[in-house]
Amino acid sequence: MYFKRIIIFFILCLVAMQLPAQALTPKELAEQQSLTYFYAEQWPELLKYGKKTIRTGIDYPILRMRTGYAALMQGNYSESLKHYRKAYHQDKKDATALYYTYLNEVYLDNSSASRFYASKMLKADRKTLKLKQFGVANAGLLYSFKKPSLSTRNNANYYSAMVTVNLGYRFTLQQVVGYFDQTISETQFLYVTDNQNIEIKQKEYYAKLNFAVTGSLDIMGGYHYIKTPFNNYSYNNQLYFGCVRYTLPYIQLQAMMHSGTLSDTAYQQYDVSVKVNPTGNTNLYTITRGAYGNEFVFTQIAGMKVMKNTWLEANITLGKYKVLLDNDDLFLFNDIDTKKFKAGGTAYYLIAHKLLVSLNYIFETKQKYGATKGSLFNQYSITTGIIWNF
Repeated sequence: MYFKRIIIFFILCLVAMQLPAQALTPKELAEQQSLTYFYAEQWPELLKYGKKTIRTGIDYPILRMRTGYAALMQGNYSESLKHYRKAYHQDKKDATALYYTYLNEVYLDNSSASRFYASKMLKADRKTLKLKQFGVANAGLLYSFKKPSLSTRNNANYYSAMVTVNLGYRFTLQQVVGYFDQTISETQFLYVTDNQNIEIKQKEYYAKLNFAVTGSLDIMGGYHYIKTPFNNYSYNNQLYFGCVRYTLPYIQLQAMMHSGTLSDTAYQQYDVSVKVNPTGNTNLYTITRGAYGNEFVFTQIAGMKVMKNTWLEANITLGKYKVLLDNDDLFLFNDIDTKKFKAGGTAYYLIAHKLLVSLNYIFETKQKYGATKGSLFNQYSITTGIIWNF
């Protein structure tokens, strides 16, 4: 009899131990399990569990942040951003969610978005992070040497100096001054004085203003002035451009319109581009771009991190064109010869997270001015650049 009572007592104890677990709500179970994974630093398990739980409809800020932190610890900043951004929008007073949203945007090199979220921080938090509302963001120098294989086209040089300033947390102004020089010979230019020795000493000014509407949406507008002399002729080219860019954790969409005059002729160009970070970081990325001016031009870029602080990038441009505005209208590919093919590669090296140096090689096939077919020649370009981030 006494032995039976002992057995019954232990059975009742086991039942009592099970009752709290059975009484837990699905949210309480999610809280308990996610916290267990978090303290154990089981990041893959926590990420998998968090995403699975959220898909079932259990979604609250702490679970989002734990899931986001698990992704962050595995270097998937896009996945982490997705969860921290959601947590922040669920509770905009949560300083932790805001900080990690900002941090992921920094790691993804989304400077406009990161500064938008910085604008939402408390003044004390911005001071701790040494974030300044106004000041120089970066400055850089670039030099390009171009060597055509055609005897009537001499070697060309391009120089530029750039500075970007923050006009607040959400406004950024980039300015560039450039200079291009080349001497060419073109007998078909009958009205150009000394057409066998045409000195092109082109001067440029470029300005782009960026406004972060939200953490996902940017609008840009700008102006590009190019003064191009052809001996006794001189053209004052002016281009205006506007752009809308929408950024999601893994993908960035951009649409742009350019309008102005080139060599006293009206020119318009429309282009769209898609940037993808498939691994959720800058270790691998692709940029696909289509542009239409006088002709349709397709550009594909793919880049990857090959070692610490080192990236390699390959690019190819397909389509026949004389004019092409690239890199948010900063680079103007406009000469008298028709471009038919372009491909190349770039190496980037980041020094101490402040200094970015680059080396680029480009191979182009061109068709000589006035030729309907044949008369192809090649051009080889080497470009080096340096950008200092303040």
